[in-house]
Amino acid sequence: MKRITIICLFLLSAILIHGQVINIDIISSKTYEHQKSTNYYNISGFIPAYLIENLSVHIESHPDVEKFSFYDNNNLRKCMCTASCNFNEEILIDLINDFLSQFYDFNINNDFLNTEYFEYNKSVKFIVNGINSNEHKESIVNQILQNQEVISIEINDNNICKITINKTTTKQNISEIFDFYDLEIVEIHNH
Repeated sequence: MKRITIICLFLLSAILIHGQVINIDIISSKTYEHQKSTNYYNISGFIPAYLIENLSVHIESHPDVEKFSFYDNNNLRKCMCTASCNFNEEILIDLINDFLSQFYDFNINNDFLNTEYFEYNKSVKFIVNGINSNEHKESIVNQILQNQEVISIEINDNNICKITINKTTTKQNISEIFDFYDLEIVEIHNH
């Protein structure tokens, strides 16, 4: 029994890492002439808000789809789709997850609390302990900028660091970069 539970947990984590939508329920449906229907769906899973517009365009590019939209800006789990009757929830899940895998093929649980996501990178804020002077800070910034995953880095007078880095770089990787310079990272718990 323990073995089955472990296997199920492994499969669920693989799905959540590589596919962010796990289920779609039909809220309502209407069928029209010419084998078309409009369905209103409720999505179970996670879709980053900044990808909604491009995701809609991607889904509408499917030959069976006439119109697709997220119709409730306050609840991005709700969407509608007008398509041929051959188009179903499984196809929609596959389209969404295929699209998301291009931009979101990482585990959000491996990030700092104060992280903002963009299309290909992310911005992370945290406090850095161990900086001795402004010269030391400048030296650290210049050295960290040499790392190929780092896009930009700023450390203000309160030693709050804002680093823009490759989206797939984990919290552990970022900590290791700063550990190399004998610096400690302290998470910021509010934005």
